Order: sequence, then C-alpha cells, then structure tokens
Amino acid sequence: MIIRKQQPFEAGYTPITTLDGPMLLDFGILKLGKGESVTCSLDLERAWMLIKGEVRFSWEGKEAVGKRASCIDEPPVVLHAPRHIPVKVQALEDSELAVERCVNNQVFPVRFYAKGEVKTEIFGAGVLNEASNRTVRTVFDGESDPYSNMVMGEVINHPGRWSSYPPHDHPHPEI
Repeated sequence: MIIRKQQPFEAGYTPITTLDGPMLLDFGILKLGKGESVTCSLDLERAWMLIKGEVRFSWEGKEAVGKRASCIDEPPVVLHAPRHIPVKVQALEDSELAVERCVNNQVFPVRFYAKGEVKTEIFGAGVLNEASNRTVRTVFDGESDPYSNMVMGEVINHPGRWSSYPPHDHPHPEI
C-alpha cells in the first residue's frame, strides 16, 4: 500500500489505516503543538513513535521524555502500552508521532524504548549490486516482544534503492 500526501498533516490525529481495513491495524499521525496533550485509554494495544519534536509520556505514576530532531539521522523513541492503561502524551515542543493500535488481550508492562534500545541493521547489502540496501530500525516485533500483536519500527530507503527485497514476511501486520 502506498500513501501519498501532498500537504503537511493537520493538527491532531490523522488516521491512515483502520482496524476494519486490510492492514488490521489503526495507524495514523498525531501532530501536537507545544503545550498540547492527549490522553488515551483504549481497549487496544498502542504504541507511539516520535517522528520529530519532544514529548513527555505519562502512565501509572511514571513518565519518560523523548526528543528527536530527525527521523532520518536518529533512531526513534517509542512508548508501547497494553489495552486499558491510560497514557498521556504531552508536547514539550511542536511534535509529530506515528500511532499504531491493534486488538490484543495480553497483559504486559508499559515500556519506553529510548534511542539506544532500538536495533539498527543494514538489510539487502550485497544483493543485486546493492539495489536493495536499506537501514532497518526495529523497535519491537513478535520475536523480541512475543506478547505484542504489532511490529514497530521504520525503514530508511536510500535514494534509488528498493525496499523489502528479497521478499519477507512477519506473523503480524506491517505498515
């Protein structure tokens, strides 16, 4: 699926896919201005990946702050939460986050992933004269966090290169 957007995302939450669609995931972009906040307590597994900005995540009397200036040059910070746990996201500066949600009845602890905890690998090296060389940053997947029903990470596709060759799959939906 390719999504093309000509204009910047509007303030607030912009849905891109929904649970009842072909991806079986809610996925969208949350854009918050400095000082704005949202609180989320849904019957869904949820993860927030900071694309740019600085935010404070708060849950169950705990908090963590994440800052990211560039989604190309820096690994992400992510908060991953099970269903029903209220999470507050407060923008300490203008911020943009990717939000992923899915059905999952498993109980697991809320986890904050700092930049240093994100696995970064180069995939596709040595294949077809480097035609599929790309940087893959995996925050979590079914292998690292078997209680999750999601894959959370990002792929940096280098100019003129292909993504996802050779073909692969995951037991969970992937956007």
